[in-house]
This record gives sequence, C-alpha cells and structure tokens, in this order.
Amino acid sequence: MIKLLVLEYGKRVYPIVALVAVLASCISCNPGKTGEDRLFTKLSSRETNITFRNTLTETDTFNYFLYPYMYMGGGVSVGDFNNDSLTDIYFTGNMVSNRLYLNMGNLKFKDVTEISGTGGDNRWMLGSTICDINEDGLPDIYVSVSGIDDNCRNLLFVNQGNNAGGIPLFREEAARYGIDDNGKSSQTTFFDYDKDGDLDLYVANYPITQFKAPPFFYRQMMNNARLDESGHLYRNNGDATYTDVTVEAGLLTFGLSLSATVSDLNQDGYDDLYISNDFTSPDFYFFNNGDGTFTDRTKDVVGQTSFYGMGNDIADYNNDGLPDVMQIDMAPEDNQRAKENMSSMSREDFDDMIREGLHHQYRYSTLQLNRGIRDNGLPFFTNTAWIAGVTSTDWSWASLFADFDLDGWKDLYITNGIRRDINNIDYFNKMNESTYFDKEVDNSELLKWVRQMPYEPLVNYLYKNNGDLTFSNRGREWGIKEESYSNSVACADLDNDGDLDLIVNDVDGEALVYRNVAREKQMGNYLKIDFEGTPKNMMGIGSRVTIWNDGKMQMAELTLSRGYQSSVEPILYFGLAGHEKIDSLCVKWPDGKVQILTQVSTNQKLTLHYTDATMSPSVPAARERLFREITDQVQPGFSHKENSFIDFDYQPLLPHKLSMTGPGITVGDVNSDQLEDFYVGNASNSAGQLFIQGIDGTFSVQQGPWEKEGNRFEETGSLLFDADNDGDPDLYVVSGGYEFPEGSKEYQDQLYINDGKGNFITDENALPVTTSSGSCVKAFDFDRDGDMDLFVGGRQVPRQYPFPAQSYILENKSEKGIVKFEDVTDKVAPELGKAGMITDALCADIDNDSWPDLIVAGEWMPVCYYRNINGKFSRTEIAGTKGWWFSIEGADFDKDGDIDLVAGNLGLNFRYKASAEKTFDVYAADFDQDGKSDIALSYYQGNKQYPVRTRSCFLTQNPGLSLRFPTVKSFAEATISDVYTKEVLKESLHLQAQTFASCYFENMGNGEFAMRKLPVEAQLSSVNDMIIDDFDGDGHQDILAAGNLFNVEVVTPRNDGSIGVFLKGDGEGHFTALPFESSGFFAPGDVKSMALIHINNKKREILVGNNNDRLQIFRVR
Repeated sequence: MIKLLVLEYGKRVYPIVALVAVLASCISCNPGKTGEDRLFTKLSSRETNITFRNTLTETDTFNYFLYPYMYMGGGVSVGDFNNDSLTDIYFTGNMVSNRLYLNMGNLKFKDVTEISGTGGDNRWMLGSTICDINEDGLPDIYVSVSGIDDNCRNLLFVNQGNNAGGIPLFREEAARYGIDDNGKSSQTTFFDYDKDGDLDLYVANYPITQFKAPPFFYRQMMNNARLDESGHLYRNNGDATYTDVTVEAGLLTFGLSLSATVSDLNQDGYDDLYISNDFTSPDFYFFNNGDGTFTDRTKDVVGQTSFYGMGNDIADYNNDGLPDVMQIDMAPEDNQRAKENMSSMSREDFDDMIREGLHHQYRYSTLQLNRGIRDNGLPFFTNTAWIAGVTSTDWSWASLFADFDLDGWKDLYITNGIRRDINNIDYFNKMNESTYFDKEVDNSELLKWVRQMPYEPLVNYLYKNNGDLTFSNRGREWGIKEESYSNSVACADLDNDGDLDLIVNDVDGEALVYRNVAREKQMGNYLKIDFEGTPKNMMGIGSRVTIWNDGKMQMAELTLSRGYQSSVEPILYFGLAGHEKIDSLCVKWPDGKVQILTQVSTNQKLTLHYTDATMSPSVPAARERLFREITDQVQPGFSHKENSFIDFDYQPLLPHKLSMTGPGITVGDVNSDQLEDFYVGNASNSAGQLFIQGIDGTFSVQQGPWEKEGNRFEETGSLLFDADNDGDPDLYVVSGGYEFPEGSKEYQDQLYINDGKGNFITDENALPVTTSSGSCVKAFDFDRDGDMDLFVGGRQVPRQYPFPAQSYILENKSEKGIVKFEDVTDKVAPELGKAGMITDALCADIDNDSWPDLIVAGEWMPVCYYRNINGKFSRTEIAGTKGWWFSIEGADFDKDGDIDLVAGNLGLNFRYKASAEKTFDVYAADFDQDGKSDIALSYYQGNKQYPVRTRSCFLTQNPGLSLRFPTVKSFAEATISDVYTKEVLKESLHLQAQTFASCYFENMGNGEFAMRKLPVEAQLSSVNDMIIDDFDGDGHQDILAAGNLFNVEVVTPRNDGSIGVFLKGDGEGHFTALPFESSGFFAPGDVKSMALIHINNKKREILVGNNNDRLQIFRVR
C-alpha cells in the first residue's frame, strides 16, 4: 500500500476565506474574550414579563383531522412602535389573542395589547409584517389571516401615535386601504416593485388543498389559476389606497405559499420575489421585468428546490456580494425519526412531477448559493445545503440569517417542531387499519385519534457560519437547549448593546426570548445602520449596504419580512470581529442613488440619509472572461439522446442509474488536413457523430459505419489513436451501459479503421471478445515495442451492482496491415482483471523510469497505481482513497519534474457522507435467494451503522423483511446487521468509501503521494472530467473541471451543484477557484466528458459532452 503523507492544506482557495483568518486573529488577540462558549441566555417570563403562549385547543369539532393546517403556528414581528428607541415585540396567535409588548428597557416588557387595540378578533392569525402604511414615521402592523372560516380578511393596525402614557394606539383599517385580502394568507411583504417611490404589497396565500393531490392536480390548477386562490400584488396608488394588479403584473398563479421574500436577485435595480411553496406546487422565482410585470424563471435559475417548502430567507451568507436563498423543509436529522416520519417519494410520483413541469423537488432544506449573473441577465443558484450541513433540521418552519457572534459571517437560526407527528407512518397505518371498514368516523372518535398521535418537542438549530460554505450546529453550545414546538422567529437588539437577540413564537409553550451576550464577552465589534429615506419610503426599504475591510466585503439588503410569518426591525446589522473601523461603506438606495463613506467607526448606530446620496456613476465595462460559449456559432446542433431505460426495475435500491454515463468525446485529425476533428458518442439506439473541422473553425458531420441501422450500442467512451501504425487515427468505441444482460453482444467494443481521409470501416476481427460493460479506453505503449496498446476499463456488471467488472490490457499485435489486439490482462496485469467499477484511467510515467504506468479510479474503490516494471504491472493502492471516483488526470503541477495527479470524486455536496472513521458502505448478495443481486447501502450515525433506505424501499427488494420488521418503528431502530445478520453480511460483497472529496495528489517520489482536497468550489458536485492546460498563459498548469450526477434515485436529491469550475494553478500544486463571473465557464448540465480542441491550430476550444442534452463549445481567450 502506498504511504500517504499528511500535509497541511496549501493556500486557502476560496476567494473570501482569507477573511476568516484575519477575523480569527483579531478575535484571538482580544483580551476580553472568555473561554465559555455560551452565546445566548434564555430569559424567563418572570424576567421579561412576556407570557405569550400560542395555545391550541383541540376539540371534537376542531382538530387536525377537521383542519389539518392547525399546527402552522403564529408570527412574531419587532419594531419601535412608540418611537422611544427601544424595540418592541408583537406576537400573533391562532386561537388566542395577538399580543403587543412594549420594551421598557433592561429587557423588561409591558403587555399593552388591550390599550393599543392590537389583539385582533377570533380569526386565525398567521404572519405579521411591520410597515409604515401612511409614511407618518409610526410603524404599523399588517396581519395575515387564514383558517377554516370564510372570513379570512387580513388586518391592518394603523399606528395613531402614543397616548399620554407613551403607549401607541392603533386602528384597524385594512378595508379602508383596500388590502383586506381574503385569500387565506400566510405572509406578506412590502416593497417598491414599480420604482415609483412608494411601497407596494405582496400577499402570499395558501388555499386549502388536499394533501394527497397528485402532480396533475397542481398543473391543472396552475394552468387555470383563479384570482381568489392566487397570491396577490397590490399597487400603492399614492393616495392611501391600493389596487390589486395581480393579473396585469403576471403573478396570477396557484401555489401553497408559506413565505414570500424580496431581493434584487439579478442585480438590475428592481426587486424580485421568491415564493416558497408547500407540497408538489413548485416554488416561484418571480423576476421583475422593470415594466410592472414579473416572470417566473425558476427552472432557469435553480436545479432543484425543497418539496415541502416552508419559510425562507435571503442574505449573502458567503460574503461575495450576491444574495443567496435558504429554504426550509422538514427532513429529520435523526435516523429513527427520519424513517418513522419521512415516507419515501415513489419513482412514479417523482416522474409525474417532472412530466407535469413542476421541477425537481426533494424533501430536504435547500441553500441556494448565487453563482453570478449570466449573459441573459439571470443569476444561477446551486443548492449547497449538503456541503453546508443544513439539509435536515426536522419539521422546520423559519430560517433566519444574522451574524450572532459578530465575526463577520452570517450565521443561521432555524426553528423546528410540530405539535403532533402528523407524518408518523405507523400511527396512520394503525388508524387506517382500525377505521378501514367504517364508512364514517364520528367526531369523538377523531378526537381520540388526535390525542393518540405521537409528539416530540425539539431543540431549535443555530448554525455558526464557518466562512467556507459550511456551517456547524452550535445551538446547544451557544445556549439554545429548550425543547419546543417553535414556528416563527425574529431577531433584534432588544437591549441596545449591539448584538442580536432572539424572539421565538411557540405552539403550546411560552414564547422564547434569548439574550445575546456576544458584546458582553467582547467577541466582536458591530455596526448598526438605520435609514432616513424619502417621504414615501421613510424606512428606506429596498436599500442595499456594502462594506469593505481589508479588501473583503459584506452586503445586506433592507427587507423586513423574513424567515416565516415574521418581520424584523428596519435596521441592518454587521458583525466586524476585531475591526474598529470600516475601510469603506456604500449604500445604494432603491432609486439607484448612492453614498460612500470611508473610515467609519464601529460600535455605533449610524443613520444614513437619502438626502446625502447622489446618482451612481456609470458602471465600468466588464473585463473579458477567460471562456466564452460559442455553441450556437460553430456546432451543427448535436444533442446526446439518452434512451429510456429504468435501471431500478432490476435493482430497486441502486443509488443511481448506470445506463446514463455517456457521451464520451475524442479529438484527432482524421482526414490529414492539419485540423483537429472530434467524435462524440451517443446512447443505445442513437448514433454517435464525427465532426470535421472546416478552415473557418466550424464543423460538419462526416458519415461513418457507427450510424448503421439498428445500432443498439451504448457508447460510453471513445478514443482516436493510431491502431495500425499508418500515421492516421483510427477510432475505438467503448460499449457500456446497464440495459442488456451480462455478456450480451451489445457490450462488444468496436474498432473503426481510418483510410487516412476520414473514411472509416468496421474491423470486426481486430478485437478480442470484450463483453464487459465498459467506461473508458486509453492508449499507451506499455511494452515499448513501438505501437499503441490499450487499457479498457470495465465499469459494471449489468444488473449486479456493485460487483467489479472485467477490465483489459489489450496488446497491439498488428502486422502487415492486419490489425489485431490480444487480451494479455492475465499475463501482464492479473490484479487488474476485476479491479473494480472503473470509471477512468491515466497512462503516464509516474516514477520516471521511462515505462508508462497506469493509474485507475472508480466507484467504491481506491485510486490504484499500477507500476509498469518492464512490461508487467504491480498494483498498489493509495491509502485512504476509497471513494466514488469519476475522473483522473495528471501533470507536473508543482514543476518538480514528475507527474502529479488530480482526481474527481462524488463531491462533498451530496446526501452521502464518508470518512476514514465513519465509512459509507455497500453490501451486495442475493439476500432473499430469489436469483437477483440485492443491495444494502449503509452509513454511520454515532457509532451505529444503519441502512440508508427506508423500510418501504427495502420491501421492494426483499418483501420478506415485512415479517421480521412488521412496523416502521421496528425497522427504524434496526442497524444494518439487524436487517441482514452479521453472518450474512460477512459472506456478501462489502465495499466502502472513505472520502468523497475531489483531490490533488502530489507525487513525492518513491511511490508516495500527498493528498489534499481541491478547493471547495470543486466539491459542489461530482467531477466527471477535467482538462489540464495553462489556460490563462501565466506559465502554470490549470484545471478545468465539470460534472454532476443527475440520474440518482428519487429520494436523494440529484447531484447538480456543478456549473464547471476553473482552478487556477500557481505552479506549486495549489489552486484558486475563479468565480463564474470571472472565468465565463458555465456548464450546469449532466456533464460526462470534456475535450480540448485546437481551431486552425491556433485558438483553443472546449467541447463539453452533456448527457441527454446538447454539446457545448467554449472558446478560450
């Protein structure tokens, strides 16, 4: 086994990560910092006088079965209602009165609900939003109303000013303003969508809908949307009235909307709307067209969303100046709760959802990282929730970004808990069995069932932002320990000490109030910013502030409706670690005017005045990007066409399809005109194509024998190489896939011989029988006899995943014009035959002995080094590298004279996790003796190893398990060795993954490699192919990588986080990722291959092969 040297990471490669070290050093030298981790102190109601409880009363006439939306909770909003410079709190209740608490100072509050007139009536109140409806400088309260009754009209409490005792008085005037919306509202937000200076209103509505409605229902409802079931946009007329402009604004639609958040997502100066929708109804990214209308561009800007979309928040969490989106779902973190309460999405339902155009939705929270603005003016978001570690927080409602520890990075607070476990599978199975023969169940029986429903209060999550796209759950360490049923949350500086306190609205429990002690512990400095805006927008809603320190930035937008059913105060907060001054600050007001301040002192409340702003200077011209897509200009419209095949019909527990691994691309001058041509493969029943380069740099199709009628070959790899040593490249095509039984003739590889003019014929006698389902082919003269031999990688044994496939060393025995290859694997590399599920290989002289060596990588296997010793290969594996490798390349990255390696893995932004201590495992055998190969994936939680999939999934593979595990709970408690005994597992095929990180391997000589992870941008999805070249002309080798894995089973979100990444090399083996807006490389598809091709022997272009999609072409600057 090759010794693996442990090295420290080289340069930090994320452009903003350097700030972490700066901030950390500032904090570490702060003499006031204590060793205690606690950040929050829970304040009791005796201390605060806040006794609000959102109590639900379940009766035989009103309970979950009669109104299944009753656990959605109430809202919380904060604002200075009596203008005494202290932040007050307003709670909404479902079956209890709303309550207004005035801040009396020192974290003491006074209930002034009755005097103020803000308690509301017996309507079912959900969210609340702070506004200044009449721009008199007095905060007003808009309340969203829902419920089972017909009267769901929203309320508007207009602040009339203080009485003699300093208590604000309110009058309900929603109807007067024309915004008494009756649409079963959940949340509202005020923003200036038409840029006329005043604030308009969007109301998110959630029409009552059957939970089990199929995808077809949602498509029909969207196609035939009704105004009474849509969300509503109200235009401010400027005369104390509003007009419903939903239809003319293009916002008439149907969705089960639980939150609406505003942000200028595409940086065009117009605020956009993100609507988070529940169940199969898709989310809406409504982009403001700037002409009073909106367009939903969801499919154009995100690859996936949450299924049960709850609350959302928008903020720049990675400090790159672009707004990112957090959306909450309800997947439990705990293995047992996940399996007891999270039913599996059926493949049929998922496929129906896609066919109906409802997008890819998964039952996990999503964190959409803004990757930049494309040429079409739209941003593109990547779901980074898996690498961030924030996908699974149980039944969650609100997400809220804020810098709680004042280190300069926005942390994340998430509420969770539902009063009863309404998704408990065993409970409903038992209930259905009990009531199966009853045509009607009376109300008293329903109430009995309600009271038997399981319940479990949960602790909310508080994640610390680590500054590298990851978060760590620090809730308990930071003082968040209470088990509760929490819904909404707001943050505010209740004690005016500069840090943000928390206020949480719970069901059936007292509201939670947490005091932040970051300032008391001197953990960091802060800056509070409030705004004096225009007469029609006094709060400055829609303003954006960017600050810079040491070349690093933070950005925040002022919008009040955030999280879930809640509203924050009209103040922006920035944590600044140990910085005592800010280098510069820029505010951009909603109309585009800007103001720039420099050397701003920290630890103050800074008021920005609109009257001090001026119109922004013209934007400088964008610099030329390194890569520019020219697909439409040069290629004749090739698209890879995948055949329809369902791998899961043969192995239901496959983690992903194996029938969708093409196309491969290979480059060479096939017609001897000194111009490079290329061949791209296709799927079964479709022909690959050969493209001939013209002198103008465009390509035309050359016919060939690969287009023969009835072609059933799945072309997974190809290579242009000189097979017959006549000076022109011949074409080898690898046949692979999963569609056909093992050993089928459709897996026989093909060799096409070139006549030197680009005309090919099939040589049916040149190759030995190679009926392994293959992946790749590489040419090298392993025996140094002057001709090119071949390595052919075996990808899989069809329908017997994950058993290792046969790979081959084919020796070139051609002579006298007769092409012949002989399988010499057993002779020269006996350990290679069943090496594993090989995906890629590299032929290079690793040890500088002039004999070409072989490096192979694959799924469920380590990176293996086959050293060529005088024409025979000796295998060693690089320790600690068992993974799901998809690609491998080599170059002398550090300029020390030997070949280093870089290998593409599954990535770290996926549901599956692996480490040396807690591996990700697979067991395979015919567990139920039915003649079929079965699969059992497993993972560690704590020290126990559990099956990945649920009981229902396992029963599709092994129905007999229902006898041993009669309930979901019994299976949820089972380890993998409980499901299949230790003895059975011992006899099965057992493979492991230790890492899913894509890595760089520095060649240390003497068979030793030092492994380190590639930059985090290269970890956002699988890396399926890479090109090594000095792209930017600085003399150092760079890496261009792309990938994704779309074809996963439907319970696991597809691996679609890659848009391609350019890794700039420094000549010392370190790499820095350039953002898309700098590199220009944008390949978000299911990329399976790439190739570098020279145009007119001068210009360089990149070919990108997308599975089941068109070929892309990029020109290098």
